[in-house]
Amino acid sequence: MPGVGTITKERLQKHDYISITTAEQLFGFFLYKTRPGVTSSAPRMGRCDEFKTWLTNDCSVRGQEANKILKAFLDKAEKVCIHTAGTEYGRVSGSGSGSGSQSTTQVYNNKAIQDIAIQEVPGVGIVTADLLKKNKNITNGEQLFGFFLYLGRDEERFKTWLKDECEVRTQVANKIHQTLADTAAKLCTLG
Repeated sequence: MPGVGTITKERLQKHDYISITTAEQLFGFFLYKTRPGVTSSAPRMGRCDEFKTWLTNDCSVRGQEANKILKAFLDKAEKVCIHTAGTEYGRVSGSGSGSGSQSTTQVYNNKAIQDIAIQEVPGVGIVTADLLKKNKNITNGEQLFGFFLYLGRDEERFKTWLKDECEVRTQVANKIHQTLADTAAKLCTLG
């Protein structure tokens, strides 16, 4: 990835929670940290300055290279998170199959990921939404999706994180994982 040299690579591999080794993980961290509360009608910049500062100060990415990474991630977010509602990529089949989740699944499948409230993610109810907010400050579907990518789409790591750090029940963790895995399989193929 442009801007990621030896020093940056070493610093990313010693990141707070896990070792960031792929551009997709870094993009996931960007979604998780940079764009909370963003909706399609809100400004796209969110907290991009914080992400850029983190890249330059904590990861030793030069200013010009940090700008390139930030622009690439904003462009990717436009493709992946915003313009997917109602397209073949916005419809994620196979997630949520219980009769109680059908309306949530339909809502989830017909919205852009950035417009999804945390309780519109299949499996996330009031209790789980409160736990995600309390434990990790995750308040929308895009942030949760970003954290899933940040963890490298690793099923066990993600489910363990949900159960151990967010206090989510196993059955709920399984449903959330399947939803986000299906979403990633569709959305992450976009330019």
